[in-house]
Amino acid sequence: MSEIVAEETISQQAEQYESATPEPVTPPINSEGDGGDAFPTPITPKTPRTPKTPKSGSKRSATNVEGENDASGKPKGSSKIATSVEELSVQDRLLLTMKDAGKSWSEIIAAWKNATGETPGKSTLPNRYARLKANITQMKPEDQDILLIAYRKVYEKFERDKWELIKRTMEEDGADNSYSAATIQKQYKKLSDKATITTATAAAASSSSVPSEADGEAAN
Repeated sequence: MSEIVAEETISQQAEQYESATPEPVTPPINSEGDGGDAFPTPITPKTPRTPKTPKSGSKRSATNVEGENDASGKPKGSSKIATSVEELSVQDRLLLTMKDAGKSWSEIIAAWKNATGETPGKSTLPNRYARLKANITQMKPEDQDILLIAYRKVYEKFERDKWELIKRTMEEDGADNSYSAATIQKQYKKLSDKATITTATAAAASSSSVPSEADGEAAN
């Protein structure tokens, strides 16, 4: 009797456990032709790319834009050479002022570097100064007239003297010293004219010996 009661108690407990335990739910499997909903596949989020940091030590062009400032607010150097006083940049005015005041190139280079943030080459500023002075220096009107007269005198003197120099050079190179400067001048002119005629004749002969496309078509 006690065994039957025990079995019934166990059976009741089993039924209670089964009723209290939910049945597992199997998700639908998507297959061809079944028309069922596909079990959603979890999407893995993409890792965002880390933005590139620009290099702080990247090289800059040696030629800078006129009037542009660097990170510290100082004007950068410019490769443009001014052709008038109005075109002079701040750093070029500094260069001219310091050099005209008798400052050394080491002092000028240091001031240029401090003003532009750039270290110029050893000959850069001396050459720049010379070109700037040549471009912006104003000559007096009366001196301009003297310049034209002086040029004509020197040119005419050179034309007279050059044949004597040529004669002397010829004799140093072993030529006969009996030729006068006038003879050498005349002979040179003949040789030049002859060389010109010879060259022109050779060119004409070369062009006439090569048949043109029109001649070839006419022959055909």
